Amino acid sequence: MNKSFLLNELLREFESNTPVKISAIVSRDGLIIASINDYQLNEDSIAGLAADITILSERTMKELLNTTVRRLIIDSEEGSIILIPAGEEAIIFSLIPNIKNLGIVIFNLGKLAYKVEKTLK
Repeated sequence: MNKSFLLNELLREFESNTPVKISAIVSRDGLIIASINDYQLNEDSIAGLAADITILSERTMKELLNTTVRRLIIDSEEGSIILIPAGEEAIIFSLIPNIKNLGIVIFNLGKLAYKVEKTLK
């Protein structure tokens, strides 16, 4: 099986266990690697913004606290965007509806990020 197929399967598995509107695996260059997008949003914009936000946050954390970013959460009344680095090559982007328990989502995203990192190696 090729990596693209495996990554799409990982996203499908994640979405079957997690309340999510959009999920994507993006490169650190801002390109879509894999995605599930039922809302017809511009995937190129999502990928570029996800990469920019993550990279700038990583630089900030490194400079201020000399540590790495585990996750980024951008929260609003309508829902949340969660970004999780998946190794040196990828970032997981997820748009989550406004739910009470983000804990299970964050847990599942962490598992997804680990699997994506292993698949891309």
